Amino acid sequence: MGFFIGMRAKKEEALERIEEALKIDRQQKDTEAIVIDLTNLGAVLRSLEDYERARTCLEEGHQLCEVIQNPNKQAYILNSLGNTYRSLGKDDEAIHSFQRVLKITEQNRNPIIQCYSLTSLAHMYFRKERIQESLQLYEQAIDVSRKTEHAEGLSASLRMLGEVLLGMGRQPDALPYLHEAATIFARLKDDDSEALMWSNIATAQEREKNYPDAITAWEKVLTLQKAANNSPGELEAIEGMARVTRHQADDPARTLQYYGEALDLAEELNDRNKQGDLLNTLGILEWQQGAYKEALGWYERALKIFQELDDLVHQGLVLNSLGVTLTKLNRYEEALNRLKAALKFHYQTKENLLKGHALAALGDVHYEMGKPDEALRCYALALKIRQGIGDRKGEGWMMYHLARVYASQGAKESARDYLNQASRIAKECKDGKLKEICNELQNSSLMKRRK
Repeated sequence: MGFFIGMRAKKEEALERIEEALKIDRQQKDTEAIVIDLTNLGAVLRSLEDYERARTCLEEGHQLCEVIQNPNKQAYILNSLGNTYRSLGKDDEAIHSFQRVLKITEQNRNPIIQCYSLTSLAHMYFRKERIQESLQLYEQAIDVSRKTEHAEGLSASLRMLGEVLLGMGRQPDALPYLHEAATIFARLKDDDSEALMWSNIATAQEREKNYPDAITAWEKVLTLQKAANNSPGELEAIEGMARVTRHQADDPARTLQYYGEALDLAEELNDRNKQGDLLNTLGILEWQQGAYKEALGWYERALKIFQELDDLVHQGLVLNSLGVTLTKLNRYEEALNRLKAALKFHYQTKENLLKGHALAALGDVHYEMGKPDEALRCYALALKIRQGIGDRKGEGWMMYHLARVYASQGAKESARDYLNQASRIAKECKDGKLKEICNELQNSSLMKRRK
């Protein structure tokens, strides 16, 4: 916070000096100096987010530019004016300003300002959903920068187009631009921008399920962030590596190692929200491997953090997980207490999906405790929630559980009705696991036993 306060103080000091210079230049009627003062004043006011005053200064500066007939200054001030209009939400005025800059720079061969205006106009067109025109302008900016060997402009243009394509979900198209941008940033010794490009590359490779390439990219990010002593950046990279190995699902120990390293860093940074999320993830990973005691420990630690943060949604989420885990350990009374506590949070936070999960888990506990009527009640409530939120798969699973309980009671007609519905949903949703257990129940002795 102190850094930002200091920066603002310096900007305000610069503002005072420029205003003093402007006053003197007005007295001396030095038009060119006035234009420079107004341009600088507009830039500082924009950085202070005083956009209306910035607009007034820049519009006056532009009018004076036309008097002195200096096309380079006119292009520069119009570009600043376009950015100011954009900040004010005046998109049409911004577009008009950038278009005028392009005409001036094409006539007077000023490729640097031309490149910046091309990318600014491309951004405005993208906001207006003129997508194809926007992409063409980004390509034009790249061509201009490449021909003039303007490395800074080229890297910035490549980065922008790569990020736009990535945001559109066009990963294969984005990757060449991001790779080239990373190479140029490396040559310019701009480590922060290079790290950002490799982070974008890793994201693109993850989305494409090119996991080995994603790991390589995250490793590059980690190396750059370590060299810069950027701990938050290191944490992002290690989380990325953990996430990728988790998707690969071929090395659980390595996945746990990465998440453990991420947790250590989050603790060093005292990032309590991140600690809670990572502890919850570690609990999930252990649970998936059947290590329920270990999972219980991670969940308990996560719950403690979310209680400290007064995060009701995540407290409810973790209590759900604790209830399910305790059920696996046959600690049914404790499971009931945790799940009932979870439900109170879900009703308070109106998290219907989590409420449905808790009710289904309560149904499981009651079933294991030999309380079929209570199990049926919970599953029926969970089913109603799943239907209400349009969770078709969840609906199928609740119908399976209802069929299972009815079958255990010998109520074959009710069991068969729910089982048939669950089987249809499994086929509709292509849920192989649900289809498998429906078939198992259909062929089990429970469905053949007489009431």
